[in-house]
Amino acid sequence: MLLVVSACAQAPVGVQNTAGLRLVVADENIDPTLHTVLPGQPDSDRAIAVIFPEHVTAKKRGSADAEHLYLFGQGQTGERPSWKKVGQALQYEKDFDMSSRTDPLRLMK
Repeated sequence: MLLVVSACAQAPVGVQNTAGLRLVVADENIDPTLHTVLPGQPDSDRAIAVIFPEHVTAKKRGSADAEHLYLFGQGQTGERPSWKKVGQALQYEKDFDMSSRTDPLRLMK
């Protein structure tokens, strides 16, 4: 499964609007995190952190039980997503390891 979120590459990569508000890729976590940096503040300002997705949940067809495929985790363990800047947006891709799954899953809405 591949998750793509439009929201830029290794930190600090970011975008800025005309008012000076910036989104900067955070480097303190491997899992996708952005900092919202207010005008006049340095890129290192960590006052506003945005994580996404917080989780990805799926369930087997015909089952009532849901299963978490991904839960956000703080820290430096795992593989960092590939961030890139696309125009005035940030985008990343992250693969979920589904190699051990033999049964079909569908994403919850």
